[in-house]
Amino acid sequence: MKLGLLLISMALGYKVFAHAAKEQGFVKSLGLLIGTIVIGISLAGSAYSIYHFSAKWRGKCCGFNKDKNEHTFSVQLAPPPVEAKK
Repeated sequence: MKLGLLLISMALGYKVFAHAAKEQGFVKSLGLLIGTIVIGISLAGSAYSIYHFSAKWRGKCCGFNKDKNEHTFSVQLAPPPVEAKK
């Protein structure tokens, strides 16, 4: 569902971009900027959504347990300290 909405927003961003290309002056600049921002955010969100889905499917998502189909948000912030040998 999220991926579909992101793809629709990408298409709408392209529509804004294409319509702004026909205008002149400040409206053209603003439309191209807004269209580019919407397309960029939608593209990045789509790429992340696809990556997260594939990582979850492979069982390599951050803390995702494929057997139980649940997230286990256990994050190790730093490795344990190593004692120096004397």
